[in-house]
Amino acid sequence: EAKFVAANTLIGLHNQTNLFVTDDIKRMQDEMKVAKHKIFGAKTVKTKRKYKEFVAQLRIQMVEELKRLRAVSDEDHLMLLDWDMFDQNKAAKFFDPNWMFGVDGGFDIVIGNPPYGIINKKQNKGESISVSEDVLVQYKGSEKYAPAQGGMLNIFRLFIVQSVYLLKKQGVFSEIFPLAFACDVSASKLRIFVQNTCTIISFEAFPERDNPKKRVFENAKMSVCILTMYNIKSFDAEYTVRINKDKFVDKSIVPGSLSYSDVMKMDGRYYTIPLSSNEDLQILKKIFRHSVPFIHYGKCNTGEIDMTFCKNAFTVDDSDSRMIRGANIDRYIIKTTISQGENLFLNEVRLKAIKEIGKDLFYSQRIVMQGITGINEKTRLKMSISSKAYCANSVNYLTLNDENRSFYFLGLLNSKLLNYIFKQFSTNSNVNGYEVDNLPIILAESEKIDRLSTEAFTDKMNGYDSATKEHSIDLEVYHIYGLTYDEILIVDPETPITREEYEA
Repeated sequence: EAKFVAANTLIGLHNQTNLFVTDDIKRMQDEMKVAKHKIFGAKTVKTKRKYKEFVAQLRIQMVEELKRLRAVSDEDHLMLLDWDMFDQNKAAKFFDPNWMFGVDGGFDIVIGNPPYGIINKKQNKGESISVSEDVLVQYKGSEKYAPAQGGMLNIFRLFIVQSVYLLKKQGVFSEIFPLAFACDVSASKLRIFVQNTCTIISFEAFPERDNPKKRVFENAKMSVCILTMYNIKSFDAEYTVRINKDKFVDKSIVPGSLSYSDVMKMDGRYYTIPLSSNEDLQILKKIFRHSVPFIHYGKCNTGEIDMTFCKNAFTVDDSDSRMIRGANIDRYIIKTTISQGENLFLNEVRLKAIKEIGKDLFYSQRIVMQGITGINEKTRLKMSISSKAYCANSVNYLTLNDENRSFYFLGLLNSKLLNYIFKQFSTNSNVNGYEVDNLPIILAESEKIDRLSTEAFTDKMNGYDSATKEHSIDLEVYHIYGLTYDEILIVDPETPITREEYEA
């Protein structure tokens, strides 16, 4: 009880200046350090009680002296009086290392498992993180916690920011929290803050497991990671990345290595940390070194028809305007029937009353893709060509700077190599536009892929098999990206491409 405190670590005192402002207060502080040490080493209950009472009296004297000197606000004065360091069942409403531990300038180590969860989320009330509105305002409005913002506010992000601030220079941070930190756009500000402030030492990933016995937290089916880093910035230092297959750190798995500059080349916008093995990271570094993001050639957009907002315009009458959903799309084909439900169409008159949509979208030839694919599906990128159709918001579509290369990008993005790359950076079932925008593109002058892709699309739409054309596209893409045959075996261990065929 002399070494542990229970407190809201995210809230500090309003007056952040040095509390120990006079000789009297410094003397009381020194006396308190001696008394706390004696509590820790007390041999009898009587001795322990004696020094606890002495510490309690000293604290009251110090608080009252600080108030007299106007060194603390009225609110801080009440919080300081209310806190009992010997009662771990009553958490302090604030955290101050100097007041509570006599630590000024930061801790050597901050280690922990912070709480996870969306703050004040209405569903799953038994598991939600509930805070008062005034505290939530402090979390959301604080400049200090700006790096934690993005999407719905998950409290673990606040703890990571605070943990960095609690460290002294070159102090060590090591915490376990959701794996979404690595790739999700909602955590991008946090990744940028962490990688621009600290030097990562290691990143241990534990992807989601169906088997409870293989989960880090048996009762929680979620992906987590352990991040360890120094509170000092080095742009050249490399760190290890390991994808563990069980609930323990598996030292038999050779970790990959990354550096700040590697991350900049792969994703200079969101600072994504790829979830890749050592072999995969070597391929990624090679590819991103000689490519540019897709955003240089176009953009990935979300379909214009909101399935909830535009519901009153839906019909099943095929004389109305065509609408495609994610379920209609597969590689090189727009399916006219879907496995579940029925095809929906749009009544233009009712649609116009709900939302004004330019007819150019309807008539334009677009590369379209499924907006949601299972995270464990072998193929995550499923694209085809659409025209004379609206796109539901379960569909993503591409706008290109050069529409004459539509079939080049269709072949490239449907290839096994680009699908492999996409999976290295995705931690959820959404095919997010920003992830597609960041895919590495090499624009070949040859029109071979354009031709093969056109033929594959034509074959598939006419009910013919396109496997031979797709095989040839994969072969060509591997050549364009400069992969060796051994690297192809890492990308696709079951590849039908032979060494002789590839190296011919």
